[in-house]
Amino acid sequence: LEKERLARDARKAELEKQQNRGLFISNVVADHFKETLYRLFPISRKREFVIKRQIIHYFCRKYTKLSWADIGKLHEGYGAIRSHATIMHSCKTIENLMSSDKKMKKEIEKIDSLLTVKLIVFKRSVLLPEQKDLLEFRMSVIRACRISFNKQILQNELIAIL
Repeated sequence: LEKERLARDARKAELEKQQNRGLFISNVVADHFKETLYRLFPISRKREFVIKRQIIHYFCRKYTKLSWADIGKLHEGYGAIRSHATIMHSCKTIENLMSSDKKMKKEIEKIDSLLTVKLIVFKRSVLLPEQKDLLEFRMSVIRACRISFNKQILQNELIAIL
Protein backbone atom coordinates (compact mmCIF):
# COMPACT_ATOMS: atom_id res chain seq x y z
CA LEU A 1 0.00 0.00 0.00
CA GLU A 2 2.84 2.38 0.86
CA LYS A 3 4.62 1.55 -2.41
CA GLU A 4 1.45 2.31 -4.36
CA ARG A 5 1.08 5.67 -2.63
CA LEU A 6 4.73 6.53 -3.30
CA ALA A 7 4.36 5.53 -6.98
CA ARG A 8 1.17 7.59 -7.30
CA ASP A 9 2.86 10.59 -5.66
CA ALA A 10 5.84 10.25 -8.02
CA ARG A 11 3.56 10.14 -11.07
CA LYS A 12 1.66 13.17 -9.79
CA ALA A 13 4.90 15.09 -9.20
CA GLU A 14 6.18 14.24 -12.70
CA LEU A 15 2.88 15.31 -14.28
CA GLU A 16 3.01 18.60 -12.38
CA LYS A 17 6.61 19.14 -13.50
CA GLN A 18 5.64 18.53 -17.14
CA GLN A 19 2.60 20.82 -16.82
CA ASN A 20 4.80 23.61 -15.45
CA ARG A 21 7.18 23.11 -18.37
CA GLY A 22 4.22 23.20 -20.78
CA LEU A 23 2.93 26.45 -19.32
CA PHE A 24 6.43 27.92 -19.46
CA ILE A 25 6.67 26.96 -23.16
CA SER A 26 3.21 28.44 -23.78
CA ASN A 27 4.22 31.73 -22.20
CA VAL A 28 7.50 31.93 -24.14
CA VAL A 29 5.69 31.36 -27.44
CA ALA A 30 2.91 33.82 -26.53
CA ASP A 31 5.54 36.43 -25.58
CA HIS A 32 7.24 35.85 -28.92
CA PHE A 33 3.99 36.81 -30.64
CA LYS A 34 3.44 39.68 -28.16
CA GLU A 35 0.22 38.03 -26.98
CA THR A 36 -1.11 36.72 -23.69
CA LEU A 37 -2.47 33.24 -23.08
CA TYR A 38 -5.79 34.81 -22.06
CA ARG A 39 -6.04 36.34 -25.53
CA LEU A 40 -4.90 33.23 -27.43
CA PHE A 41 -6.87 30.47 -25.73
CA PRO A 42 -10.53 31.45 -25.57
CA ILE A 43 -12.48 29.75 -28.32
CA SER A 44 -11.83 31.79 -31.43
CA ARG A 45 -11.51 30.55 -34.97
CA LYS A 46 -9.64 33.59 -36.23
CA ARG A 47 -6.67 32.29 -38.19
CA GLU A 48 -4.20 34.57 -36.39
CA PHE A 49 -5.10 32.94 -33.06
CA VAL A 50 -5.51 29.40 -34.37
CA ILE A 51 -2.00 29.25 -35.87
CA LYS A 52 -0.43 30.65 -32.68
CA ARG A 53 -2.30 28.10 -30.56
CA GLN A 54 -1.21 25.32 -32.90
CA ILE A 55 2.41 26.42 -32.57
CA ILE A 56 2.08 26.31 -28.78
CA HIS A 57 0.59 22.81 -28.96
CA TYR A 58 3.39 21.71 -31.30
CA PHE A 59 6.12 22.86 -28.92
CA CYS A 60 4.36 21.51 -25.83
CA ARG A 61 4.29 18.11 -27.52
CA LYS A 62 7.90 18.42 -28.64
CA TYR A 63 9.41 19.51 -25.32
CA THR A 64 7.23 17.80 -22.71
CA LYS A 65 6.23 14.25 -21.92
CA LEU A 66 2.57 15.21 -21.65
CA SER A 67 -0.03 13.10 -23.42
CA TRP A 68 -2.21 14.59 -26.15
CA ALA A 69 -5.09 14.87 -23.66
CA ASP A 70 -2.91 16.49 -20.97
CA ILE A 71 -1.76 19.14 -23.44
CA GLY A 72 -5.42 19.79 -24.26
CA LYS A 73 -6.20 20.32 -20.56
CA LEU A 74 -3.09 22.43 -19.97
CA HIS A 75 -4.75 25.75 -20.81
CA GLU A 76 -8.14 25.18 -19.18
CA GLY A 77 -7.50 28.10 -16.80
CA TYR A 78 -7.35 30.39 -19.83
CA GLY A 79 -10.85 29.56 -21.01
CA ALA A 80 -10.25 26.56 -23.24
CA ILE A 81 -9.94 22.81 -23.04
CA ARG A 82 -8.94 21.13 -26.28
CA SER A 83 -9.49 17.46 -27.06
CA HIS A 84 -6.59 15.13 -27.79
CA ALA A 85 -7.71 15.11 -31.45
CA THR A 86 -7.37 18.89 -31.64
CA ILE A 87 -3.82 18.70 -30.28
CA MET A 88 -2.91 15.95 -32.75
CA HIS A 89 -4.37 18.05 -35.58
CA SER A 90 -2.42 21.10 -34.38
CA CYS A 91 0.90 19.24 -34.44
CA LYS A 92 0.21 17.72 -37.86
CA THR A 93 -0.83 21.13 -39.25
CA ILE A 94 2.39 22.79 -38.06
CA GLU A 95 4.52 19.95 -39.47
CA ASN A 96 2.72 20.28 -42.82
CA LEU A 97 3.10 24.07 -42.83
CA MET A 98 6.80 23.75 -42.10
CA SER A 99 7.27 21.48 -45.09
CA SER A 100 5.24 23.66 -47.46
CA ASP A 101 5.79 27.25 -46.26
CA LYS A 102 9.40 28.46 -45.99
CA LYS A 103 8.39 31.58 -44.08
CA MET A 104 6.52 29.50 -41.50
CA LYS A 105 9.43 27.08 -41.22
CA LYS A 106 11.81 29.97 -40.54
CA GLU A 107 9.45 31.38 -37.89
CA ILE A 108 9.12 27.98 -36.16
CA GLU A 109 12.91 27.53 -36.20
CA LYS A 110 13.33 31.00 -34.69
CA ILE A 111 10.90 30.13 -31.88
CA ASP A 112 12.61 26.75 -31.45
CA SER A 113 15.98 28.45 -30.97
CA LEU A 114 14.47 30.84 -28.45
CA LEU A 115 12.85 27.95 -26.58
CA THR A 116 16.11 25.98 -26.56
CA VAL A 117 17.84 28.76 -24.64
CA LYS A 118 14.92 29.61 -22.36
CA LEU A 119 14.29 25.97 -21.46
CA ILE A 120 17.90 25.57 -20.38
CA VAL A 121 17.54 28.62 -18.14
CA PHE A 122 14.20 27.26 -16.85
CA LYS A 123 15.77 23.88 -16.14
CA ARG A 124 18.65 25.50 -14.23
CA SER A 125 16.19 27.39 -12.06
CA VAL A 126 14.53 24.16 -10.82
CA LEU A 127 17.60 21.93 -10.36
CA LEU A 128 18.72 20.35 -7.13
CA PRO A 129 22.35 21.14 -6.18
CA GLU A 130 23.62 17.64 -7.13
CA GLN A 131 22.02 17.95 -10.57
CA LYS A 132 23.88 21.16 -11.42
CA ASP A 133 27.22 19.37 -12.02
CA LEU A 134 25.58 17.06 -14.55
CA LEU A 135 23.93 20.03 -16.23
CA GLU A 136 27.27 21.86 -16.47
CA PHE A 137 28.78 18.84 -18.22
CA ARG A 138 25.87 18.62 -20.63
CA MET A 139 26.06 22.36 -21.29
CA SER A 140 29.72 21.95 -22.32
CA VAL A 141 28.54 19.26 -24.76
CA ILE A 142 25.91 21.65 -26.10
CA ARG A 143 28.51 24.41 -26.54
CA ALA A 144 30.73 21.96 -28.46
CA CYS A 145 27.75 21.05 -30.65
CA ARG A 146 27.05 24.71 -31.33
CA ILE A 147 30.58 25.16 -32.59
CA SER A 148 29.90 22.61 -35.31
CA PHE A 149 26.20 23.63 -35.16
CA ASN A 150 24.75 20.21 -35.59
CA LYS A 151 21.18 21.13 -34.70
CA GLN A 152 20.00 17.54 -34.30
CA ILE A 153 22.68 16.75 -31.70
CA LEU A 154 21.87 20.03 -29.93
CA GLN A 155 18.16 19.19 -29.77
CA ASN A 156 18.82 15.61 -28.64
CA GLU A 157 21.06 16.89 -25.86
CA LEU A 158 18.43 19.43 -24.76
CA ILE A 159 15.82 16.66 -24.60
CA ALA A 160 18.25 14.59 -22.49
CA ILE A 161 18.67 17.55 -20.11
CA LEU A 162 14.94 18.03 -19.77
